[in-house]
Amino acid sequence: MKSKTRHQHLAIATAYCGHRAARASVLLTGLVMVVGMSLLSAPAWAEEKVTISAAFSPDKLGAPALVKGGAEFSSTTSRVPSPISKITIIGPAGLSLDLKGSATCSQAILEEKGPEGCPARSVAGSGGGMGIFELAGQIIEEAFTVEVFVGNNKPGHYEVLLYVNAVSPVSVQLVFHAVIVQFPKPYGLGFSFDVPEVKTLPEASNASVKNAHLTLGATPAEQKHFHVKGIIVPKKCPKGGFPDEAIFGFEDGSTVAAKSTIPCPKSSKKH
Repeated sequence: MKSKTRHQHLAIATAYCGHRAARASVLLTGLVMVVGMSLLSAPAWAEEKVTISAAFSPDKLGAPALVKGGAEFSSTTSRVPSPISKITIIGPAGLSLDLKGSATCSQAILEEKGPEGCPARSVAGSGGGMGIFELAGQIIEEAFTVEVFVGNNKPGHYEVLLYVNAVSPVSVQLVFHAVIVQFPKPYGLGFSFDVPEVKTLPEASNASVKNAHLTLGATPAEQKHFHVKGIIVPKKCPKGGFPDEAIFGFEDGSTVAAKSTIPCPKSSKKH
């Protein structure tokens, strides 16, 4: 990995950041709680719009599962949505993590060697999306990938690392750091992180995000070979489903708060 004085950087992590920026470290987590199948959003401003989806796989109470989430961003007043400045994601009560058997990676290793330098047992998820910015009236899009690793696997001190990579038109390798925290009921585990302002190209708008998706947790193969449970679905599902909330702050000063619900498993009894 080249030093930040020899690179152009663009941060994209449910936020997409740009050109010749220093590698940033911000609070993040396994987009574990990234929201639900049905969305009720309450934007503080009308300009920015967010549509979010999420699901457990397999959808079974009390069982290890992958969490698959996605988000679409748009604006009612601009061809390009405002860059994201802050994200808070809050999951349902009872959602838990079991990282026994996992290994850890570090921000230093990711910055020096990239994902190849991290142990296989430290892998916690993957995803990607599309970044977007405007230059001289032209809309420019850039695909990015995301890889997630366990940064700290000690109970009560769980941390994850997010490695973002983009190739063209701007080369980017960026590492984000996240600490998992507990929110009051009816919510549970969640995270919050700031996204720095990032320039893209001369005369272009700051980098923004058009869409993003992420899958987190231990795959069936990892559970079998590494004996890592990872994300565990709550043992009980409240009437109406699992409540989630996502709050997005934008560079234009607006905030969009989205409350959503992940439906209870069909075979489960509502509590």
